[in-house]
Amino acid sequence: MTETNVFLKQFSEKQEGTLTKPKEKEVTAKEKEAVSDIAHRFLQETSIVGLLILYICATANTYKLPFSLQELSSSLKEVRYDYAYGFLIAIGSTGLVELTVNKDVWNCIEMNDKLRNGLANGLIQSVKESEAQDLKVRVTTEVTRIEDYFGLKNNKFKFIE
Repeated sequence: MTETNVFLKQFSEKQEGTLTKPKEKEVTAKEKEAVSDIAHRFLQETSIVGLLILYICATANTYKLPFSLQELSSSLKEVRYDYAYGFLIAIGSTGLVELTVNKDVWNCIEMNDKLRNGLANGLIQSVKESEAQDLKVRVTTEVTRIEDYFGLKNNKFKFIE
């Protein structure tokens, strides 16, 4: 874990502001199915940059690591801070992802399983459908940069040939 991530983790554990409403009641099977359908549709309709931002959330959630959106977005070429900030607010409001933020320290507390599990296929499908010849390389490079930011040693995300 990088020194920045250690600092951010310690800082975020002290002060947190939640972007989503607290859960008020038990979710029914019908509601879970509806959310699952929304997650599936969201993956189909989201831009490649949006999918990369979801990958940031999935990585942060999986490894329980906070991130500085400003720092992370400045290390990426495809993901701009303003877009990422707006996207995170929007995705947080859907309930598919639960985020906390204090100043620029973000935590992904929870992520819908259908969204997380479909993310790799969503990226792969978007790249296949794109007419941009270099998109696969650009997306793979961004994923590697995201993983490097979080201190992951091996590139866990692989495109299916």
